[in-house]
Amino acid sequence: MTPAHLPEISDEPIWFVPGIRNHKDAVSLDNVEQMDMMRGEETEAIGVFSSLDIRGPALIILPGSHSKFVKIDAQNRIEGCVTTMGGELLEVITRHTILASSLQHQFATDIDSPSLLQGARQCLQTGLSRTCFSVRVLDMFASLSLNQKANVLLGAVLQDDLQAVKNSRAFDCPPDTHIVVCGKEVLKFAFATLIDHDPWFNGKITVAPENKSLSAEGLLALAKRKNII
Repeated sequence: MTPAHLPEISDEPIWFVPGIRNHKDAVSLDNVEQMDMMRGEETEAIGVFSSLDIRGPALIILPGSHSKFVKIDAQNRIEGCVTTMGGELLEVITRHTILASSLQHQFATDIDSPSLLQGARQCLQTGLSRTCFSVRVLDMFASLSLNQKANVLLGAVLQDDLQAVKNSRAFDCPPDTHIVVCGKEVLKFAFATLIDHDPWFNGKITVAPENKSLSAEGLLALAKRKNII
């Protein structure tokens, strides 16, 4: 943590948590996939294993507009991270593409496992773009509810994110890695469902409790480590 003296705001120093990045010095087209960075999610990750009593190695999933996958090593140190734009893609596809009318600009409200898993399977087989258009086809020719169609899209987007984790060279994530899923209820249970049904993953899955302020927990843990409080 780094102090800043801003007397126009406070007589006391204001402490900031600096962001971190993956250990890669010179980034090029050949190794760019190994580079990643965090500005805030590192504090959430620390909040996870300080408040939930998690011990590494583990993979912490923090879904959002930019979803972060944070690898924790056996000494509870951040080993590296992978970022996707899954949340932004879901937003754009749902509200600003041909699927907007099919989904009525709405996201999945709860998990429908068959639809979610079908979207994931089709994404693996024919890719994200084709699966997205399949939602349009389902809207025109099938009798699915709005939530079911939204789950197909959700499954496809999140499965694409999981492929990044499996194949990334940013960190090592063996199939038996303990997975800790955080975030909003629908997103975290969607990730947990996909991982539970994916034969590649065979480690423990922990779903973080609702209403856990991970940033606050992590900030307090850092401040105690720094002897600020």
